[in-house]
Amino acid sequence: MTIYVVIMAIAVAVTIAGEFSQIWAMRAAGKLVAATTFVVAAVALGVPSRSPHGAAILAAMVLSWIGDVALLSDHKKVFLVGLGSFLLAHVAFAVAFLSLGPMPLGVGLALVMLSPALFLVLRWIGPKAGKLTVPVRLYMVAITAMVALSVGIVGTNMGPVWVLAAHLFFFSDLFVARQRFISPTPYNRLIGLPPYFAAQLLFVYAAANT
Repeated sequence: MTIYVVIMAIAVAVTIAGEFSQIWAMRAAGKLVAATTFVVAAVALGVPSRSPHGAAILAAMVLSWIGDVALLSDHKKVFLVGLGSFLLAHVAFAVAFLSLGPMPLGVGLALVMLSPALFLVLRWIGPKAGKLTVPVRLYMVAITAMVALSVGIVGTNMGPVWVLAAHLFFFSDLFVARQRFISPTPYNRLIGLPPYFAAQLLFVYAAANT
């Protein structure tokens, strides 16, 4: 696992350097390497063989890879493809968590606690999303449900790792939204990319050890 962490860290650093230097090729190369790393790690560590949650996690990794590639473009239609791909990735994460038997009480309490945050984020993004309002709302509901389901399996093997990964993903998406709809700046990537890619490797690690 260490080699994947090192490769990921270097690739993310290159991506962020590309953002600040405004060199698209550097940003694209770094992000593609980082995204490919978590897919390769999932396969190499035998995640697909750990059925059914392993297959769902691998599907989430592949869908996330597609989303990462799509989000390299600023074109609205391509962004929508990326958004849809990540939405499906969260569905796959949710399937993985459901297969691990989440506690209904834990999921319910998490939904209650996350609902105000979801409401505030939608109010924050809503006025700026325009024609993407509906897809963005669907996406936010999907990732919130995914995070809540992760809380439901906190008592299982690797439970805290699942929960940490889900929350890091949610946190990173706030800066994707800020970049797209509120205030584009390289600092959004600086803050948002490390937790996102850390989350993906944590998902893979948890799946490989569950």
